[in-house]
Amino acid sequence: MKQTLVAAVVVALAAALAQAGEVATVAGDWVLVLKGQRGDVTFKYHIVQEGETLTLTRENERGEKSTTTGTVTGTTVQWTITRETPDGTVTVTYKGTVSGDTMKGTLESPRGAREWSATRVAAQQP
Repeated sequence: MKQTLVAAVVVALAAALAQAGEVATVAGDWVLVLKGQRGDVTFKYHIVQEGETLTLTRENERGEKSTTTGTVTGTTVQWTITRETPDGTVTVTYKGTVSGDTMKGTLESPRGAREWSATRVAAQQP
């Protein structure tokens, strides 16, 4: 009985450690919705993933594209976008959590925090 309990604990611990070391897969196309005071803003993202390193290409509602890099550690994603505005350089940091084909998190900017959510776009079948 005692050996069975010890074996069960060892198996559970090994499974937990293996899962803790896994990196979420975020590669693909995503639609991100940013919650705003004047309504939602939608962006399309194409994410390329190499291990924990991400390359993100963002397309806004006007079709303008920009590329940045980020990271994924376990199920935590983070990336930063820096852009020039008439008021100077603005840096915005996205942090969130991945769960399968969804992500959600918070954007931090000089204007404060805003919530965002994203859904992976299903791959088109030929």
